[in-house]
Amino acid sequence: MLPLRREAELLIQEMDKETFVYDQRHQKAPCLNPAAALVWRNCDGRTSVAELARLLHEPLGVPTNKELVWHALYGWRGRGYSRNRCFCPDRILGCL
Repeated sequence: MLPLRREAELLIQEMDKETFVYDQRHQKAPCLNPAAALVWRNCDGRTSVAELARLLHEPLGVPTNKELVWHALYGWRGRGYSRNRCFCPDRILGCL
C-alpha cells in the first residue's frame, strides 16, 4: 500500500525550513523538519517509499534511505495523520 496523508481537519503552515501541521481533531501541532515535510507533501497515495527516499536526496543532500522515510511514516501512524495503514517492515521497527 502506498502512503497517503490525511488532509481533513489539518491546517498546514510552512515557515522557513519547518512545516507545522495543526490537527484540529486532536488540537496538536507537530513541527516537521525539512525531511519529514518533504515526505509529508509527497504522501499522495501514488508515491512509493523507495520513491520518497529518492525525493529526499537531491534537495536535502541526505542519502537515499528508505529507513528515514519509514521512520517518518511510523511516527505519524499512531497520530492519525495517514489515511491508510502503511505497515513498516519488522526489521525497521526494531530500529525505531
